[in-house]
Amino acid sequence: MAYKENGKLQRRLKLDNEYSNSIGELFERTPKAVFAALAVSFAMRIFGEDCDVPAELREEWRALWANHIIPQCPPRIKTEVK
Repeated sequence: MAYKENGKLQRRLKLDNEYSNSIGELFERTPKAVFAALAVSFAMRIFGEDCDVPAELREEWRALWANHIIPQCPPRIKTEVK
């Protein structure tokens, strides 16, 4: 998110969204590593244990970003084909 302060454009990181808000206090009390494990587990459950988990997670991230659910665009990964 961007906003102006003293005539200069400033950036502010948005730390919540409708999904994080939907799980309430659990979001605040869950370590990032646990969310990573949950994401990998769900990806493998949905796409199969042999799936390319990082690729599936990046695609989901792109979809959430493209639909304005999260403001952070996915990072470029060196192995991605242009």
